[in-house]
Amino acid sequence: MASVDVQALQQDRQGDMGSDETALQERRRIQKLIRTGDEHVIPELILSLDTYLGAKTVDQAKAYLPAAIVSAQGLGKLCDPSPNKTKPAYPTLKKNKITAEDLLLDALKKGNNKLQSAAADALGLIGTPQFSLDELQDRELYDKSASVKARCKMAIRRIKQRNKPQGIALGEIDLVILSACSALGIDIKDKKEGLFKVSVNIHMANQDNRTQNVEIKNCLDKRTLTYGSEFQYLCISTVCGQATEQNLKPAMKLNSKCMNPEKLQHESEFVQGSLALRGGNLMLVQTLPAAMVTADLLRQSIIAIATNGDEIERLLCHGGDSH
Repeated sequence: MASVDVQALQQDRQGDMGSDETALQERRRIQKLIRTGDEHVIPELILSLDTYLGAKTVDQAKAYLPAAIVSAQGLGKLCDPSPNKTKPAYPTLKKNKITAEDLLLDALKKGNNKLQSAAADALGLIGTPQFSLDELQDRELYDKSASVKARCKMAIRRIKQRNKPQGIALGEIDLVILSACSALGIDIKDKKEGLFKVSVNIHMANQDNRTQNVEIKNCLDKRTLTYGSEFQYLCISTVCGQATEQNLKPAMKLNSKCMNPEKLQHESEFVQGSLALRGGNLMLVQTLPAAMVTADLLRQSIIAIATNGDEIERLLCHGGDSH
């Protein structure tokens, strides 16, 4: 077996990362900033990466490289990935302003292979189709480094995934809801596009039959949050009684038991949905991602929310059945 020159490997690695101790300290300083998770450090990451790209000599570039690589990684973690928002521009060493995406594209063109790979990864997380895809596709096809090509290919896939339409047409949602409500014991009382109101028959052993009204509503969260795009979901809800002072404490106790299903003992304790306040009423509410909803899953949820909601109403309203 060939011997391994450990010292030579360490020297090579040190050469890649920058041999000057000051450069390594700067890299550690940037890493510490990134770990705070605070977007207010983005301007400092911009300056760090811009310093490398503006280096006048090979020695300068080598000294700035370690911090530049982690700065590119940090921009991917901390910058807003929202595709529909105007991107903020930050000051550079030349006093002009530039967006993080544009600076990462510059690094993708001018950096060494390690920085190009880091820039491609970051663009996969925050890049937009209109600005980043062309350059990434060119690099995937023509760059000499197999590693850079692979990172660009992954970045392209991530950008397309983040920006593909997430919504499901209301007509499709309505068909799923209609199919779910075709079960025996679920009667549709009112329907509009994306909004259904149904009555569910509750059958309990040794007790009179009761009914519970349930609403199924198609909702769209237009905040991008971590999804990178709008989030569509169905909200299934039922009224369990008035939110009086005497009801709130026992209701909150019921809510907390959702987290310990192995300790549930009574019919009124539930694991599906959560209790909330709306318009002076206590509601049992559950949300389901529209992209994952099937008619069977939705039917089970409607029946569970109706059954648990009725039992909570029975408990809080001393046997009443007004909802």
